[in-house]
Amino acid sequence: APLAPLPEASRRFLQAVCNQLASLAHAVLVADNEARRMQQLSILANLGRELNLSSTLRSVLQAAIRTIRRHCDVACVILRPLHGGTVLGRGQVRTTPAWKPLRAIFLELEEEQARRALAGKAPLFRLGPGRSAAESSPLPQTMVTIPLYFQDRPMGSLTLFGDDLGEVLPVSADRESK
Repeated sequence: APLAPLPEASRRFLQAVCNQLASLAHAVLVADNEARRMQQLSILANLGRELNLSSTLRSVLQAAIRTIRRHCDVACVILRPLHGGTVLGRGQVRTTPAWKPLRAIFLELEEEQARRALAGKAPLFRLGPGRSAAESSPLPQTMVTIPLYFQDRPMGSLTLFGDDLGEVLPVSADRESK
């Protein structure tokens, strides 16, 4: 038996309910976006304060890493300066104790990704970096490498390994799956 059409009053009521649900969903998305943006601004403000207190390149790098580790749930942070515009310098690396055994793997992945990010002048995301060859343990789900530029000159790169970096990073970029 065919279904009977809804009466006009029922259709108007259902349309009003759907409109209200759409409005509530939009409000939740806006609130989430605002909360995320506030978190990002807080990270950047704290980073700015830390960097203003630094007087040497090493202390700048350490302050940046400290601030990122404090505000972001990351397994590993690598901040690598660029020397002479072409040679990647020795990176400042910080890992959480649980990930320390994979430090060499992080550095290997980071160096390759840093070269590509600097050459392309854009952040690179790698989702699901996979497993380390040296160990059978899984790596963090996300890797992001951000080329650092000052007055259009490459200065280095920042690489983060973690499981949910998109929530805290004020970065939009192409995403790449491995």
